[in-house]
Amino acid sequence: MPLPCQVEGDQTTAAFTGLTALVHGLRYYTTVHAYNLAGLSSYAASDGLVIDTTAPLAGPVRHGISLTHDAFQASAT
Repeated sequence: MPLPCQVEGDQTTAAFTGLTALVHGLRYYTTVHAYNLAGLSSYAASDGLVIDTTAPLAGPVRHGISLTHDAFQASAT
């Protein structure tokens, strides 16, 4: 279901709020068709994003590039 949005002027962003009906596992796309004052236009489309509503798995948080990275940080005191 398309969600039309018209942005006028020199806006570089647009936001949609209240998108509560997005469905887990479906791919959603964004397309933009822009015009300048001379009437020239440009079209672009995203490759899409997939909605993932699954909860994250609990587990340790690692910081750094290796599993032992945090064990060798120097103290600031």
